[in-house]
Amino acid sequence: TDVKRRLMSKIGTLSGLYEVTLRPRSRTRSLDDNAYYWSAVVQPFTDWLRENYGDPYITKEQSHDMLKKTILGTKELVNKKTREVIELTPDSRTLDVKDFSDYIEGCARWLAEFCGVVVIPSEEFLGIDKKKWS
Repeated sequence: TDVKRRLMSKIGTLSGLYEVTLRPRSRTRSLDDNAYYWSAVVQPFTDWLRENYGDPYITKEQSHDMLKKTILGTKELVNKKTREVIELTPDSRTLDVKDFSDYIEGCARWLAEFCGVVVIPSEEFLGIDKKKWS
């Protein structure tokens, strides 16, 4: 395309050292996606934990951490010198739109099976009329 040609032409005129990184652009999740996750997934799980484990001080962040560990799993890292092993839980903030959607679906399935908690569909939560988008 014309944009690529102009870019290559401009690169050819540069002098000195440059570092350029190109990667496909992916859409980040929206504030609505985050609001849905925290309200429709994490909060009901927090309520369930508080009720079933008798601790009214369980936080949404603790519930979120448990969901991440359960659904996303952990990654083991080994210290090359001491051979000590630590586990890291993936950060959900780094998930793209599709992976975050898959994560929420995994949470919903697990919550239904493990806790009997039904997560309301995002369309219902966000008030989206599916007919308009079909």
